[in-house]
Amino acid sequence: MDLDSSESGASGSSVNGPRVVMRMLYTTPLGHFCRLPEVALALAQDRLAATISPFLQIPDFLACEEALLRDWEVERPAAAAQAKESAARLEKEITSMPPAVRSLRIRLRVAALRRIDAAALGREVFLPCPALFAEAHLLEDGMPLGFTMKVGTSRLAHYWPKPASEAKSEVWRADPELVRAVERRLLPLLPPPGPKADEEFAAAAALWLALAPLRDFEAANVLPLFPYSTIYPNGYVPRGYRIRIRPESLAPLGGSYLTLAAAGLSPYIAEPFDAYCESRQALLKAWMEDVPALAVAKWGEPDPHGVAEVPPAGAVAKPAQD
Repeated sequence: MDLDSSESGASGSSVNGPRVVMRMLYTTPLGHFCRLPEVALALAQDRLAATISPFLQIPDFLACEEALLRDWEVERPAAAAQAKESAARLEKEITSMPPAVRSLRIRLRVAALRRIDAAALGREVFLPCPALFAEAHLLEDGMPLGFTMKVGTSRLAHYWPKPASEAKSEVWRADPELVRAVERRLLPLLPPPGPKADEEFAAAAALWLALAPLRDFEAANVLPLFPYSTIYPNGYVPRGYRIRIRPESLAPLGGSYLTLAAAGLSPYIAEPFDAYCESRQALLKAWMEDVPALAVAKWGEPDPHGVAEVPPAGAVAKPAQD
């Protein structure tokens, strides 16, 4: 997804900002606080975090499919061969996609056909998924041909083919509408068929793939990826994070890390997100030129009559007049 174009229309102020926001930036303690370079960068990073959040929340239900496919090829060679043929036909239709996205799309097709086969004549075991509130899977019904599937990260599959279930599997796997529906349950980024479906998928999938280190980091850590309300004393920095706003930067304004907590800003940044921000430097710098828009994106539009919908101005002492 092209953040540079899609994010320019995100909610916020105009290039010069609403008059009331501009006034607050230059006449209130909170405004002086936002104009600190480190805080402005943090606001830009938080805006980027809000932008990518929907993609971070989409789990990787294909994580174990490579190993499952190897087993499937041994236990169900005919069904696996049919899946490979379907994938080969698909590959010829998506040659314009970047290699990584094309690979993902092909893996999705094969995974969908394997899942259908397992649902028809076998059983699967699923891993707990943080995105599903630690549940192993969700049950999806209302699909074509009366198909019902368990959506989650399968780690183990058993197949017990019998004539009736074998026939059912063949019918289900041969139905393009059902295969597409299963693909979309496994990866909601896949859009409905349309003239720009491949283009839309390529853009969204490229971003989703780029965010894999962030999803892995959050799944493996106790702290959230964006620890907005967590403050540690005595300069301690949790493993996997670094400081993005130094306490000495806040001192001239009478602020502290408690000020940041009151404003919903974390002084810490997760290392994988920091690395991702490095790849988006041009976008972040462009956003930092419009601090009013960053303030509005973070806290919403202020009350034009003087009651701000942002943390209290008293959270930061007003700097001495020059």
